[in-house]
Amino acid sequence: MCWWGSAQYGGVAYIASNGDINIDGGSMTGNNAVYGGVAYIYTNGDINIDGGSMTGNNAVSGGVATIYMNGAIHIDETNMTGNNAEYGGVAYIYTNGDINIDGGSMTGNNAEYGGVANIRTDGEIRIDQSEMVGNSAAKYGGVAYIASNGDINIDGGSMAGNNAELGGVATIYMNGTIRIDQSNMTGNNAEVGGVASIYTDGEIRIDHSIMTTNNVDEV
Repeated sequence: MCWWGSAQYGGVAYIASNGDINIDGGSMTGNNAVYGGVAYIYTNGDINIDGGSMTGNNAVSGGVATIYMNGAIHIDETNMTGNNAEYGGVAYIYTNGDINIDGGSMTGNNAEYGGVANIRTDGEIRIDQSEMVGNSAAKYGGVAYIASNGDINIDGGSMAGNNAELGGVATIYMNGTIRIDQSNMTGNNAEVGGVASIYTDGEIRIDHSIMTTNNVDEV
């Protein structure tokens, strides 16, 4: 099944409060909204995406999915390609929520902040056993970005050819921890922090990972 749509909130699906949006399989292509190119929840709910593919969806925040506050975005074994936003090429939460990506692949997604995932404040981005290739942020976090008060955890999987001005893969602006464990990082690029960057008040921990030909240079 394929869907094409456009809206201000959630190009395909919208809930104001106290409910979940569940997407199981299928494909969603070329949907557009100001907030959440495919799905949007204002408060108190989760967006769950399991399998299928999302391609070329667009928004100002969350090319695929946005929650304003108090919720979680779960993406399991899904292929996300060429989705675009200013904040979070695939997924965005403004405050008090988590973004969890488990398996699947994210390729060629783009944003100003967080080529794949972005949380403004108070949350966690967790990426487990996923493949992230060629995602880009014009500013911070080629794959993942948190502005303040949060953690980015990457466990397993591979990250290759992702690009940003600050943090080719992951950036926290202030107050947080970036943890990378048992991951392969190859050919990621940034002007500062080819793989990971924190501007102030934080910690970067890299355990049992392979880092190859990551670069700090003009992007």
